[in-house]
Amino acid sequence: MDVGSVQKTPAVASARQAASQTVVAAVQRPDTATPARPVATVLDPSRSVSQIAESEAVRLDTSPGAEDRAALDEAMKRVLARRTDIDEATRAVVTRTVDTDSGEVVDQVPAEMLLKLRAYIRGAEPGR
Repeated sequence: MDVGSVQKTPAVASARQAASQTVVAAVQRPDTATPARPVATVLDPSRSVSQIAESEAVRLDTSPGAEDRAALDEAMKRVLARRTDIDEATRAVVTRTVDTDSGEVVDQVPAEMLLKLRAYIRGAEPGR
């Protein structure tokens, strides 16, 4: 999110100080990032800067083995699925990694034991 030059104004102690406060408006950016032609400057030509040629677009150069890791991730997605649920007893968000073939829970956050402990604590009477 681009907020430009918006500044947070500090809390003001008196009405006189409030009247002297100025609000800085956000600077609106133009639609185009670079001008189509050179822009006039107040610098002499020997000190001015201009683009001499079109530049190449930014390329993502991946690290060695990135393609292998991506292929492994895709294979794991076919074997394991992630499910997010709300536990009824504790009202906690639970994320489970499930084997798609057997339906067995491989990993769960938070752990089942922690959910049972939370449910027990919620069910205990105060003062006991």
